[in-house]
Amino acid sequence: MKSPAFFRFCRLAFTGLVLAALTGRALAQPTDDFPPKAKPSEAGWGFYKGWASGWAGLHQKLLARTAQGGVDILFLGDSLTALWDKEGKTVWDARFAPLKAANYGIGGNSTRQVIWRLENGEIDNLNPKLVVLMIGTNNIYSDHNSGTDAEITEGVAKIVGLIHAKAPAAKVLLLGVLPRQNAFFTNRTAALNKELSAYASKSKIQFIDASAKFLNAGGTITPALFKSDQVHLSTEGYTILADAIQPAVTALLKP
Repeated sequence: MKSPAFFRFCRLAFTGLVLAALTGRALAQPTDDFPPKAKPSEAGWGFYKGWASGWAGLHQKLLARTAQGGVDILFLGDSLTALWDKEGKTVWDARFAPLKAANYGIGGNSTRQVIWRLENGEIDNLNPKLVVLMIGTNNIYSDHNSGTDAEITEGVAKIVGLIHAKAPAAKVLLLGVLPRQNAFFTNRTAALNKELSAYASKSKIQFIDASAKFLNAGGTITPALFKSDQVHLSTEGYTILADAIQPAVTALLKP
Protein backbone atom coordinates (compact mmCIF):
# COMPACT_ATOMS: atom_id res chain seq x y z
CA MET A 1 0.00 0.00 0.00
CA LYS A 2 1.34 3.38 -1.00
CA SER A 3 1.93 5.95 1.76
CA PRO A 4 0.29 9.44 1.82
CA ALA A 5 3.75 10.88 1.19
CA PHE A 6 4.01 8.87 -2.03
CA PHE A 7 0.72 10.27 -3.34
CA ARG A 8 1.77 13.83 -2.40
CA PHE A 9 4.98 13.28 -4.36
CA CYS A 10 3.03 12.05 -7.38
CA ARG A 11 0.74 15.09 -7.31
CA LEU A 12 3.71 17.45 -7.11
CA ALA A 13 5.50 15.64 -9.92
CA PHE A 14 2.41 15.78 -12.12
CA THR A 15 1.97 19.49 -11.40
CA GLY A 16 5.59 20.09 -12.33
CA LEU A 17 5.18 18.28 -15.63
CA VAL A 18 2.09 20.30 -16.47
CA LEU A 19 3.85 23.58 -15.67
CA ALA A 20 6.85 22.54 -17.72
CA ALA A 21 4.61 21.75 -20.66
CA LEU A 22 2.82 25.07 -20.37
CA THR A 23 5.97 27.15 -20.03
CA GLY A 24 8.38 25.15 -22.18
CA ARG A 25 8.04 27.47 -25.16
CA ALA A 26 8.61 30.58 -23.06
CA LEU A 27 11.67 29.05 -21.41
CA ALA A 28 13.38 28.20 -24.71
CA GLN A 29 16.88 29.65 -24.54
CA PRO A 30 18.34 32.10 -27.06
CA THR A 31 20.67 30.79 -29.71
CA ASP A 32 23.27 32.60 -31.82
CA ASP A 33 20.92 32.64 -34.80
CA PHE A 34 17.91 34.86 -35.36
CA PRO A 35 14.68 33.52 -33.91
CA PRO A 36 12.45 31.82 -36.48
CA LYS A 37 10.24 34.31 -38.30
CA ALA A 38 6.91 34.62 -36.54
CA LYS A 39 4.17 37.14 -35.87
CA PRO A 40 4.91 40.15 -33.63
CA SER A 41 2.71 38.58 -30.95
CA GLU A 42 4.93 35.48 -30.70
CA ALA A 43 7.95 35.44 -28.39
CA GLY A 44 11.40 35.57 -29.94
CA TRP A 45 14.85 36.02 -28.42
CA GLY A 46 17.40 38.77 -28.94
CA PHE A 47 17.65 40.62 -32.20
CA TYR A 48 21.32 40.55 -33.08
CA LYS A 49 22.69 37.46 -34.82
CA GLY A 50 25.72 36.01 -33.04
CA TRP A 51 25.01 37.86 -29.82
CA ALA A 52 22.89 35.44 -27.80
CA SER A 53 25.21 35.56 -24.78
CA GLY A 54 25.27 39.36 -24.74
CA TRP A 55 21.51 39.67 -25.09
CA ALA A 56 20.95 37.00 -22.45
CA GLY A 57 23.37 38.89 -20.20
CA LEU A 58 21.24 42.03 -20.45
CA HIS A 59 18.20 39.95 -19.60
CA GLN A 60 20.02 38.53 -16.55
CA LYS A 61 20.90 42.05 -15.38
CA LEU A 62 17.25 43.00 -15.53
CA LEU A 63 16.28 39.87 -13.62
CA ALA A 64 18.78 40.93 -10.94
CA ARG A 65 17.25 44.42 -10.89
CA THR A 66 13.81 42.90 -10.48
CA ALA A 67 15.06 40.85 -7.52
CA GLN A 68 16.12 44.07 -5.80
CA GLY A 69 12.57 45.44 -5.98
CA GLY A 70 11.69 49.03 -5.15
CA VAL A 71 10.43 50.02 -8.61
CA ASP A 72 7.37 52.25 -8.90
CA ILE A 73 7.75 53.13 -12.60
CA LEU A 74 9.10 50.67 -15.13
CA PHE A 75 10.09 52.01 -18.55
CA LEU A 76 9.88 49.07 -20.97
CA GLY A 77 11.00 48.96 -24.59
CA ASP A 78 13.86 49.03 -27.09
CA SER A 79 16.89 51.31 -27.58
CA LEU A 80 14.75 54.44 -27.41
CA THR A 81 13.98 53.42 -23.84
CA ALA A 82 17.49 52.14 -23.11
CA LEU A 83 19.02 55.50 -24.08
CA TRP A 84 17.29 57.28 -21.22
CA ASP A 85 20.51 56.11 -19.51
CA LYS A 86 22.72 58.04 -21.98
CA GLU A 87 21.36 60.93 -24.06
CA GLY A 88 18.33 61.11 -21.76
CA LYS A 89 20.22 60.72 -18.48
CA THR A 90 20.07 64.35 -17.35
CA VAL A 91 16.32 64.60 -17.67
CA TRP A 92 15.85 61.05 -16.33
CA ASP A 93 17.87 61.82 -13.20
CA ALA A 94 15.95 65.04 -12.64
CA ARG A 95 12.42 63.87 -13.33
CA PHE A 96 12.00 60.11 -13.19
CA ALA A 97 14.74 58.64 -10.99
CA PRO A 98 13.30 60.40 -7.88
CA LEU A 99 10.00 58.60 -8.59
CA LYS A 100 11.70 55.18 -8.25
CA ALA A 101 11.87 54.60 -11.98
CA ALA A 102 13.81 51.74 -13.58
CA ASN A 103 14.92 51.39 -17.19
CA TYR A 104 14.08 48.05 -18.83
CA GLY A 105 15.00 48.99 -22.39
CA ILE A 106 17.16 46.73 -24.58
CA GLY A 107 18.41 47.89 -27.97
CA GLY A 108 17.05 46.18 -31.07
CA ASN A 109 14.02 44.74 -29.32
CA SER A 110 10.73 44.33 -31.10
CA THR A 111 7.46 43.27 -29.51
CA ARG A 112 8.68 39.67 -29.82
CA GLN A 113 11.73 40.18 -27.58
CA VAL A 114 9.74 42.07 -24.95
CA ILE A 115 7.21 39.24 -24.87
CA TRP A 116 10.06 36.74 -24.42
CA ARG A 117 11.54 38.80 -21.62
CA LEU A 118 8.25 39.08 -19.74
CA GLU A 119 7.51 35.39 -20.19
CA ASN A 120 10.96 34.69 -18.74
CA GLY A 121 10.56 36.52 -15.47
CA GLU A 122 11.65 40.12 -15.92
CA ILE A 123 8.80 41.62 -13.92
CA ASP A 124 7.76 38.64 -11.82
CA ASN A 125 6.84 39.82 -8.30
CA LEU A 126 8.12 43.33 -9.07
CA ASN A 127 4.68 45.00 -8.83
CA PRO A 128 5.40 48.46 -10.26
CA LYS A 129 2.68 51.07 -10.00
CA LEU A 130 3.13 52.12 -13.61
CA VAL A 131 4.67 50.68 -16.77
CA VAL A 132 5.62 53.13 -19.52
CA LEU A 133 5.70 51.06 -22.71
CA MET A 134 7.15 52.20 -26.03
CA ILE A 135 7.78 49.44 -28.55
CA GLY A 136 7.16 48.63 -32.21
CA THR A 137 9.67 50.61 -34.25
CA ASN A 138 11.81 47.50 -34.76
CA ASN A 139 8.80 45.58 -36.05
CA ILE A 140 8.55 47.72 -39.18
CA TYR A 141 11.63 46.32 -40.90
CA SER A 142 11.23 43.44 -43.36
CA ASP A 143 12.80 40.78 -41.17
CA HIS A 144 11.98 37.95 -38.75
CA ASN A 145 10.19 40.35 -36.36
CA SER A 146 8.07 42.25 -38.89
CA GLY A 147 4.33 42.39 -39.33
CA THR A 148 1.42 44.51 -40.46
CA ASP A 149 0.25 47.39 -38.30
CA ALA A 150 -2.59 45.21 -37.00
CA GLU A 151 -0.16 42.38 -36.18
CA ILE A 152 2.24 44.74 -34.40
CA THR A 153 -0.69 46.05 -32.38
CA GLU A 154 -1.52 42.45 -31.46
CA GLY A 155 2.05 42.13 -30.21
CA VAL A 156 1.64 45.24 -28.08
CA ALA A 157 -1.63 43.85 -26.74
CA LYS A 158 0.17 40.62 -25.81
CA ILE A 159 2.73 42.66 -23.86
CA VAL A 160 0.03 44.60 -22.03
CA GLY A 161 -1.73 41.34 -21.20
CA LEU A 162 1.47 39.93 -19.72
CA ILE A 163 2.00 43.09 -17.68
CA HIS A 164 -1.50 42.84 -16.25
CA ALA A 165 -1.09 39.11 -15.57
CA LYS A 166 2.21 39.51 -13.74
CA ALA A 167 1.57 42.89 -12.09
CA PRO A 168 -2.22 43.21 -11.75
CA ALA A 169 -2.09 46.55 -9.95
CA ALA A 170 0.16 48.22 -12.52
CA LYS A 171 -1.23 50.92 -14.76
CA VAL A 172 0.07 51.11 -18.33
CA LEU A 173 1.03 54.23 -20.24
CA LEU A 174 1.41 53.27 -23.90
CA LEU A 175 3.53 55.62 -26.01
CA GLY A 176 3.21 55.98 -29.74
CA VAL A 177 6.08 54.97 -31.99
CA LEU A 178 8.15 58.05 -32.82
CA PRO A 179 8.70 59.28 -36.38
CA ARG A 180 12.11 58.77 -37.94
CA GLN A 181 14.44 59.21 -40.93
CA ASN A 182 12.21 59.74 -43.97
CA ALA A 183 8.69 59.79 -45.34
CA PHE A 184 8.46 56.00 -45.60
CA PHE A 185 9.13 55.44 -41.91
CA THR A 186 7.23 58.51 -40.74
CA ASN A 187 4.13 57.49 -42.70
CA ARG A 188 4.43 53.95 -41.38
CA THR A 189 4.72 55.03 -37.74
CA ALA A 190 1.75 57.38 -38.17
CA ALA A 191 -0.39 54.51 -39.49
CA LEU A 192 0.79 52.21 -36.70
CA ASN A 193 -0.02 54.83 -34.07
CA LYS A 194 -3.61 55.01 -35.34
CA GLU A 195 -3.91 51.28 -34.69
CA LEU A 196 -2.31 51.62 -31.26
CA SER A 197 -4.59 54.51 -30.34
CA ALA A 198 -7.69 52.51 -31.26
CA TYR A 199 -6.43 49.53 -29.27
CA ALA A 200 -5.68 51.70 -26.21
CA SER A 201 -9.11 53.31 -26.34
CA LYS A 202 -10.82 49.93 -26.56
CA SER A 203 -8.66 48.52 -23.76
CA LYS A 204 -9.07 51.60 -21.56
CA ILE A 205 -5.36 52.29 -21.16
CA GLN A 206 -3.79 55.69 -21.63
CA PHE A 207 -2.05 56.40 -24.91
CA ILE A 208 0.21 59.32 -25.81
CA ASP A 209 1.40 59.96 -29.34
CA ALA A 210 4.11 62.63 -29.11
CA SER A 211 4.98 62.40 -32.82
CA ALA A 212 3.88 65.94 -33.67
CA LYS A 213 6.45 67.35 -31.26
CA PHE A 214 9.23 65.74 -33.30
CA LEU A 215 8.07 66.97 -36.72
CA ASN A 216 8.56 70.34 -38.36
CA ALA A 217 5.98 72.30 -40.38
CA GLY A 218 6.80 70.26 -43.49
CA GLY A 219 6.03 66.97 -41.76
CA THR A 220 9.64 65.78 -41.61
CA ILE A 221 11.58 65.12 -38.43
CA THR A 222 13.30 67.99 -36.63
CA PRO A 223 17.01 67.07 -36.88
CA ALA A 224 18.02 68.69 -33.58
CA LEU A 225 15.79 66.25 -31.70
CA PHE A 226 17.56 63.20 -33.11
CA LYS A 227 21.05 61.78 -33.25
CA SER A 228 22.80 61.62 -36.62
CA ASP A 229 21.10 58.30 -37.47
CA GLN A 230 17.73 60.13 -37.38
CA VAL A 231 16.26 57.26 -35.38
CA HIS A 232 17.49 57.73 -31.82
CA LEU A 233 16.83 60.86 -29.80
CA SER A 234 19.28 63.57 -28.83
CA THR A 235 19.36 65.02 -25.34
CA GLU A 236 16.97 67.73 -26.51
CA GLY A 237 14.71 65.03 -27.92
CA TYR A 238 14.51 63.30 -24.55
CA THR A 239 13.60 66.59 -22.92
CA ILE A 240 10.74 66.99 -25.40
CA LEU A 241 9.60 63.41 -24.75
CA ALA A 242 9.75 63.91 -20.99
CA ASP A 243 7.67 67.09 -21.31
CA ALA A 244 5.09 65.14 -23.30
CA ILE A 245 4.68 62.24 -20.88
CA GLN A 246 5.39 63.69 -17.44
CA PRO A 247 1.85 65.01 -16.75
CA ALA A 248 0.40 61.58 -17.49
CA VAL A 249 3.07 59.85 -15.39
CA THR A 250 2.25 62.12 -12.45
CA ALA A 251 -1.49 61.54 -12.80
CA LEU A 252 -1.20 57.78 -13.19
CA LEU A 253 0.95 57.45 -10.07
CA LYS A 254 -1.87 58.82 -7.96
CA PRO A 255 -3.95 56.17 -6.17
